[in-house]
Amino acid sequence: SMGVVMFELLTGQPPFAADNVSALLYAVTHTPPLRLSALRSDLPPAAQTIVDRALQKDPVHRYRRASEFAQDLRSSVQGLAA
Repeated sequence: SMGVVMFELLTGQPPFAADNVSALLYAVTHTPPLRLSALRSDLPPAAQTIVDRALQKDPVHRYRRASEFAQDLRSSVQGLAA
């Protein structure tokens, strides 16, 4: 998922961690991901909002199209430049 890739690019670690594959699969499906701010306090709140949506457990709440994800990324970058 792009949310996992974005999380790892921003923090240098995956959003879920566990000791074995079974525990990892459980964490991915049942626990919230780490907060970006716990690892990178210098990131803008928009980054957390985008990652949160991309990592939603319920697919209905995630980005439906890559273009939506890209538009939110563009908007957040433009907001930083303003």
